[in-house]
Amino acid sequence: MAKKPAAKKRPVVTGKYAALAICLVFVLFLSFFFLVSLFDRTEEVSQKENRSLKQRPKFSMKAVFDGSYHTEYDEYYTDQFPFRDKLLDLNTHIQDLFSQKSSGDDGMVIYDKGDKDDFAGQSID
Repeated sequence: MAKKPAAKKRPVVTGKYAALAICLVFVLFLSFFFLVSLFDRTEEVSQKENRSLKQRPKFSMKAVFDGSYHTEYDEYYTDQFPFRDKLLDLNTHIQDLFSQKSSGDDGMVIYDKGDKDDFAGQSID
């Protein structure tokens, strides 16, 4: 019988390429949101939340050094985040799927205790 030639081993791909791919996807993700937020228009009112949204703070060196500019800009970006309304809708939908509570008005229960006691026999008042 003829001896079968040994299969040539392919080199094992190290984690270097996987780490590089993950870093590249992360940088592309951040760049996408940066560019969208750079060119996106600023909304004044949120119809879904029925409130006014934070507007871009005025830049001044005094505000930068005392830290108020960064705090205000963080609040502004939280209110003006790209696709914010769609993400809020998705969050509400996921909460409805995984909880027994409903986020709408139909989830409210009104209960009249009457003269009832709790399970231990004590008054509920």
